[in-house]
Amino acid sequence: MLPRKNRIPKSLFESVFKRTKAIQGRYFKLRFLIVKDLPTGQAGNKQSQFSFITSKTVSKKAVQRNLLRRRGYSIIQKNLKNIKTPLLAFFLFNKEAVGATYKELEADIISLLNKA
Repeated sequence: MLPRKNRIPKSLFESVFKRTKAIQGRYFKLRFLIVKDLPTGQAGNKQSQFSFITSKTVSKKAVQRNLLRRRGYSIIQKNLKNIKTPLLAFFLFNKEAVGATYKELEADIISLLNKA
């Protein structure tokens, strides 16, 4: 699991989510905000932080939704050292992600982070 310091806290969630930019991938929609763009009160942590959002429209089964989120956090943890620019990133899963393999999800996440 990704360390708590690299996950977006719920207190920042609503205020930051509205100001993000979006990029569409094959399995995700990435909504991101570069940390230097945050107001000083909210930019306390200068590290990259991530959140994975899986709604019931992706899958009715909680087991599948949780599996997708765990895979996402695992991929980020594995590639965290490669992320140069500190950013807040929200990954929203598409329905197609349910049938995707770990490697496909990893390739999509890496390509989206490189675009951001």
